[in-house]
Amino acid sequence: MNPEFRKGLLAGVLLAVSLLSVNYFLYVKKITTENASLKSQLSKLEGERRKLLKLIKDMKKLKARRDLLLKEIKSLKQLLPKTEDIPGLIRSIAHLARISGVDLNRVEMGREVVYPEKHYAAVDIKVSFSSTYAQLVSFLEKVDNLKRLVRPYKLSITSKGISKDPKLSVGGLLQTYRYVEAKKAKKKGKRKRRKK
Repeated sequence: MNPEFRKGLLAGVLLAVSLLSVNYFLYVKKITTENASLKSQLSKLEGERRKLLKLIKDMKKLKARRDLLLKEIKSLKQLLPKTEDIPGLIRSIAHLARISGVDLNRVEMGREVVYPEKHYAAVDIKVSFSSTYAQLVSFLEKVDNLKRLVRPYKLSITSKGISKDPKLSVGGLLQTYRYVEAKKAKKKGKRKRRKK
């Protein structure tokens, strides 16, 4: 083999290797680096996507819970109507006393205590009547079954005489509740200074 040809072949091979090396460092290395960077970004985006999917799932649960709470609030508002319903409630209690056989002496609205931070007011209903034990139980059961929340609050029961079914003298308070709207806080405006 001709030494000149060998040198030329060797120079050609070296030139080809150097061109491939330069090509690798300029293009392939750059693409590899970009690929690694893209994989890192893709991993971050996948993590964010998982977080968003979890938030969406949690949001659906929170919306369902909110809807349930709104339904509960609506039903509680029916148990705690506004003041206008109190006279009707007193008439209902008097009617329940009559059909239970209770001899009603008095049923009237008493004092009211408002708890604005808790959104309700406690309303006392003064009652006094006489009845047998069975009539008293029947009356209290009927009051308990009213759509509106009414509960015996302070009742004093005394017996008139000794017998198999003595007459009871009952007096005291029933208590009901009404809904109170939250009062909006007044905004404190800045007073303008008057020019002298």
